[in-house]
Amino acid sequence: MALAKLSSVGGGPLPVNPLRLYRRRMHLTQKQLALAVGVSESMVCQIERRQVTPSLEVAYRLSQLTGISLETLTRFCLSLDVPPPHGP
Repeated sequence: MALAKLSSVGGGPLPVNPLRLYRRRMHLTQKQLALAVGVSESMVCQIERRQVTPSLEVAYRLSQLTGISLETLTRFCLSLDVPPPHGP
């Protein structure tokens, strides 16, 4: 499955969820993204809601697939100054 890449966001707190933004722009479900990355749908959901931090291996695969930089993914997943997103 060929997926387009999303430009990374640089500097400052992230106002948006980069994974969710990517999924919606590409019209992908969490299940489709999960299959492409090799994780469960539940894992993608938990990462998007910042309930878990992906392993370096999973973060790398997400980065390679989406074009979102590892720095951006890390800042989003570990950010304490941005409240966790609510809803799907």
